[in-house]
Amino acid sequence: MSRANAPGRLVGSGPYTDVYDIGGGRVLRRYRDGAAVPPREAEVMTHARAHGVPVPEVFAISGTDIIMEYARGPTMFQVLTRRPWTLRHHARLLADLHARVHAVPVLGWLISAARHRLEGPSLRAAEAARISRLLRSARLTDRTRR
Repeated sequence: MSRANAPGRLVGSGPYTDVYDIGGGRVLRRYRDGAAVPPREAEVMTHARAHGVPVPEVFAISGTDIIMEYARGPTMFQVLTRRPWTLRHHARLLADLHARVHAVPVLGWLISAARHRLEGPSLRAAEAARISRLLRSARLTDRTRR
């Protein structure tokens, strides 16, 4: 997309997307090369947010675009580069985030997707064992949601 056709000021980009500030505390993340937004991405983000994981609120999804809350500020890496003495504090933040993510009930379709992946021909033995352990753990804690 040319700058003239951009929906707002470019504020970030990654390997597959560009992110534009569209005002009102919102950003538009657009997948390049015509790739559609992964169908369940917004669902996972909304589910995680509802269970206390600090992820941007999703407002809309359409084709290659997802409109979400603008999470302003530097990345943790940027802060640590400028203020390395804050490492211990940021390590605690990461540990807290990790715990929050693991406390989120597993969506039922994720378990189905993992089982399907186990049956795939290109899966390495170590990865298959890791997925099997995760599936057993999900069943044992009975935190699945369909």
